[in-house]
Amino acid sequence: MLQSFEEQTHPLSDYEKRMSPFVADLVETTIQTGRPISSKETMRRLKEENGFNTSGPRLRKVIHQLRTSGDVPGLIATGGGYLVATSEAQLLRYEETLKGREDAIRAARLSIAHQRRALYEKAQENPEPSIFDDIPEE
Repeated sequence: MLQSFEEQTHPLSDYEKRMSPFVADLVETTIQTGRPISSKETMRRLKEENGFNTSGPRLRKVIHQLRTSGDVPGLIATGGGYLVATSEAQLLRYEETLKGREDAIRAARLSIAHQRRALYEKAQENPEPSIFDDIPEE
């Protein structure tokens, strides 16, 4: 789980587990259509066709699980939505996109670590509470 994102990174709830096969089915229809399915369309169809009321973050959590578990091989995201890649070239492009995002996040993390050390190296004997620490009640 990620700190401050526990709800989004917590293992799937029972509700999300029940919803997951329906999300997989919707995404897998893109193989036949060749068009991505948007989050909005996915959420609408989940509600209308299967009675699942969900949110964008919850849908992304299920998509992440489907992708990382390999339950839907080739599941990628584009600006237009989610789809199952039908070629190695599509998967390679998506890999490169993810690598770029990964590199950008790493650069931001390293920069913040450097800034923190520069700003607070003298204060490290008595550090101030961070937003992730429990703040004592007064």
